[in-house]
Amino acid sequence: MSSLRPLHIGDVERLAELVVRSREFLAPWEPVRPESYFRLAGQREAVAQSLKSAASGLMEPFVIVDDDGEVAGWINLNNIVRGPFQSASIGPALPRHRRRVLRPPPLPAPRGLSWGRFPTRPRFGPASASFVATGLAVRCSGQTNGGATGVQMSATSDPEGPSEPRKRILFLFSDTGGGHRSATEAMIEALDLEFPGQFESTKVDFFREYYPKPLKFAPEIYPPISRVPQAWGLSFKVSDGKGRTKVVSELAYPYLRRAAQRLVKENPADLIVSVHPLVNTTLMRAMRKSPRPYITVVTDLVSTHAFWFDRRADLVVVATEEAKAKAIDYGIPEGNLRVIGLPVADRFSEQLLDRDAWREKQGWRTDLPVILLVGGGDGMGPLKRVAKAINEARLSATLVVICGRNTELREDLELLDWHMPVHLYGFTSNMPQFMAASDMLVTKAGPGTISEAFISGLPLVLYARLPGQEDGNVSYVVKERAGVWAPRPREVVEAVKRWVEDPGERARAAAASRRVAKPKAARSIARLIADQVGVGD
Repeated sequence: MSSLRPLHIGDVERLAELVVRSREFLAPWEPVRPESYFRLAGQREAVAQSLKSAASGLMEPFVIVDDDGEVAGWINLNNIVRGPFQSASIGPALPRHRRRVLRPPPLPAPRGLSWGRFPTRPRFGPASASFVATGLAVRCSGQTNGGATGVQMSATSDPEGPSEPRKRILFLFSDTGGGHRSATEAMIEALDLEFPGQFESTKVDFFREYYPKPLKFAPEIYPPISRVPQAWGLSFKVSDGKGRTKVVSELAYPYLRRAAQRLVKENPADLIVSVHPLVNTTLMRAMRKSPRPYITVVTDLVSTHAFWFDRRADLVVVATEEAKAKAIDYGIPEGNLRVIGLPVADRFSEQLLDRDAWREKQGWRTDLPVILLVGGGDGMGPLKRVAKAINEARLSATLVVICGRNTELREDLELLDWHMPVHLYGFTSNMPQFMAASDMLVTKAGPGTISEAFISGLPLVLYARLPGQEDGNVSYVVKERAGVWAPRPREVVEAVKRWVEDPGERARAAAASRRVAKPKAARSIARLIADQVGVGD
């Protein structure tokens, strides 16, 4: 059965493929498009515009995901009107999928609105349909004509009256590394799963959308800085500590005050959730005259910087007991701390129904163990050297490399003379399936990827870390016997060779990985949020 999830920028390549493949089929319902729309750059611009409109509340874009977790179409809630006349229009694009038109699953109402009740579920073809979302019961009748569905609507009084207003949750993150966004999206997903229709969630990249120059360019500055680990480690250690962070915050506040106050004013919320260390003190100081409930969700596993911790936060959520101890050292009362885990998307908890069938669909051999090599969404770290070393070892295994958005890396690897089965991929939104189909993971020591690997039951070979920030991640994985630290390519080869040749040892590391997994962390945090705003009492 197909499902929906919010659109994100990583869907660009797949959407570009779909619009080209389905151009002729969708032509009767689509407006005339310039040729640039059907190219990768055109889709990147279209997706960016959709996400911008979504951030302003004018639309809500979704992609339709098929049974295999692959994007198969897209559908938008457009022209959202709030206030007394609540309305939105639905604009689905449903390409032919395996020789049939894919039908979308039920749509959620726009955040803050209610569809009412549908006695008859509307049916969709490729054409758009308009819906009125009110506190009234809605009757629909659909007539199919040449693949498109017309929808007519009438309204009658709803004896139960309008639904309760949704609680507004503001999530503060920034794309300085992929973990902040993915943690935010996991919590929003969990809120929708645990409390459907009861929350209106807003994501704000505070650096990019509100902070002044040069800080607004932090998401763009982060990748090149993180490629200089010695400088990163030095800045982490020099700035860490209660006294140092206080001095930095005092010096920065006059520069950031107006931006922080505007952020709060333009995003009214019943509760604020932060997943980034560099916004907490500034924002809570900006709210001192009208404070709002505030939860900090720490997205580092062990080596947590002092910037994460401000005593004014109502609750601080950490992933490990080690992080809890640091929080207490930095002045957070133990009663305000919760050890829950890192929020991870629900899909990582789902097992593949037929692992061999999924491998066969990808063209992977089913008789060899699979080594999954990743370097984050941007393909960072010494990924190329590690891939070459594994190849030169001529292991009896399949190598799967996720190059992320690093197209240059993928092109370089495609030119190698490979001595083992290899499959190269760019950025993918199907990491849960890739992990579930693999036997071991070779990766940098990012906290999000480590948490996902734990849930997937994968033994880990960690080949790179950010000094200071990710040191504790390495020691934690090694201490729990869920993986090894292998900072040199030859050490990576030794580790994966050992697991390829000794399935028993590999199984023990996999069991250790599953033992420390916290697959329900996102849902537990969702229930914590709900409790803070009185939902579910």
